[in-house]
Amino acid sequence: MFSQTWRLSSDLCHGHILLLFVMGRNSVNGCPANRRLAIGLYLEPAPTSRQEALHLYDLYSLNQLPGFYPTPAPTGKVCPMEPFIVSNDLLHEPSALRDRAERDGYLFIKGFVNQDDILETRRDMARILLEFGWIAPGTDLLEAITHRPAALHGDEEHQPVYERIQLLESFHSLAHDQAVGDLMTSLLGNDAMLHPANIARIIFPSATEHTTPAHQDFFHIQGNPDVWTAWIPLGACPQSHGGLSVLAGSHKVGILPVAPSLGAGGIKTLTEGVEGEWVSSPFEMGDALFFHSHTVHRGLPNRSGDRLRLSVDYRYQRATDPIVDYVLVPHGSQLTWEEIYKDWKSDKYQYFWHAHDLTPVPRKPLTVVDEETREPLREQ
Repeated sequence: MFSQTWRLSSDLCHGHILLLFVMGRNSVNGCPANRRLAIGLYLEPAPTSRQEALHLYDLYSLNQLPGFYPTPAPTGKVCPMEPFIVSNDLLHEPSALRDRAERDGYLFIKGFVNQDDILETRRDMARILLEFGWIAPGTDLLEAITHRPAALHGDEEHQPVYERIQLLESFHSLAHDQAVGDLMTSLLGNDAMLHPANIARIIFPSATEHTTPAHQDFFHIQGNPDVWTAWIPLGACPQSHGGLSVLAGSHKVGILPVAPSLGAGGIKTLTEGVEGEWVSSPFEMGDALFFHSHTVHRGLPNRSGDRLRLSVDYRYQRATDPIVDYVLVPHGSQLTWEEIYKDWKSDKYQYFWHAHDLTPVPRKPLTVVDEETREPLREQ
């Protein structure tokens, strides 16, 4: 057999993308032997700009093929992903758990989060999505079936839906899951604290060019490096729904340069020359992924055809470390905490951060560079 890397057709701006990868017996461009697949892809419709074409090339996921997760190497080449390392065996060994987190920059734990609480949050979110027409009427609410075009974060139509979700007591209460809290104590110590600004994600099975690109959370949240994110899908997340992937060990290389991109945040981390392997796995109900603020990670496209992917991001740090000021207010909205708490049944998780003597700091703008020249473009 011979080896060949993925190739992008020369007609980037006025033609369709053809990707070709052929199996080989030798390691090529960082893709280990016996992990390559011969396949050709023809994307419809054609990209309308070079930026969109390159972004699609960078993101395209063959997650409709069983057992195949593609991963972009730093050179832009693609090879299948290895699965996450499952860390359930270390849950009762805090020292070994911290060693693994320090080695890989992430922890993947199966069946970890209370499933009843996940379903409650999913059901509450789905009712809102049905009310706004994002879930198809007459379908099973928990299946989150959609027949409408994608609504993206930042769009005018997205804001009222997101603010309604921010009002949900179940959504904020899930962040206080006992197992997650215990894990954060193992990683960060007894003063581990949740960021109040919780994040909900609603990912449509369309507009996949806007799939979240590779990035480090520290660019956005700052404060201090030792912030850990919990990414929890609100239900099963099979390959067809995409999920997340992580560049294992990338938290050790510091803050990497970023360039403009489609997708959440409007930037992507440039990983050329960074050693490590992209990893990902399907998620079952209750599975959770945790990663450090310096760990490079990315979304995978939702190619389910008609299912919304619902997930949450919760972030944790030591209360004694500096905390960026804007994570102390509700995420992505003009709501106040008073408005959010107005109709809650319990005050158990209201203003929990007031119990700590925090050190809020402002976020510092960081430089965004041109992807090819690495020349500075703007501060963001």
